[in-house]
Amino acid sequence: MELILFEAGAAGDLVAATIDPYDYTLYNNRIMPLIDQVTKRYERIKLRTRAKDILTDDELDLYIKNVKYKSLASHAFDYHIRKKHKFILIDSSEERYAKWATNKYNQLSPKKTRTGNYLQYHAHINCYEKLKNHTNRFLKLKDILNGNMLFKLEILTGQKYSDKFYKKWLENNKF
Repeated sequence: MELILFEAGAAGDLVAATIDPYDYTLYNNRIMPLIDQVTKRYERIKLRTRAKDILTDDELDLYIKNVKYKSLASHAFDYHIRKKHKFILIDSSEERYAKWATNKYNQLSPKKTRTGNYLQYHAHINCYEKLKNHTNRFLKLKDILNGNMLFKLEILTGQKYSDKFYKKWLENNKF
């Protein structure tokens, strides 16, 4: 199981879908989760929705243990730190890439965050600072946007991956 930690807009679902495309689709310029036909919920992204905030650590442990996916995109930073999980961190901390990801997120999801504000680019820098000492597996957003994601992922995981979504995503997500 590969856990992909990232700040909003930094292509976490793309990375998760590249590792395991099950229950993902490409819609226009974004990777979208599909509704699980059994639960009628977005099971694939539970670790990046409000569910992560209301479930206990034991419930999240059970979810990860029993999930049918080979990868999960996650914003549950504190949980993964507490549990000492092995994860890949998408590094979007370089200011120009943080701004790109923030603008992308705010355009695609024009809703305010829980704080009542739109996402600010500093969130990407803060995410990196919070998580950088808890992993040695980094994937730079710069590499994703420059067409190097598959190569970098293969180095990190030792696996080969399909470009099923990646080529089309790159065409529609220019830096």
